[in-house]
Amino acid sequence: PFGEQPPTSFKPGQLRQSKKQECFLH
Repeated sequence: PFGEQPPTSFKPGQLRQSKKQECFLH
């Protein structure tokens, strides 16, 4: 449930992948 506040640990490149995975997971 990160929404538009992804963890700072993620990099800009990983952010996009994370968002995509988050959408699929959620």
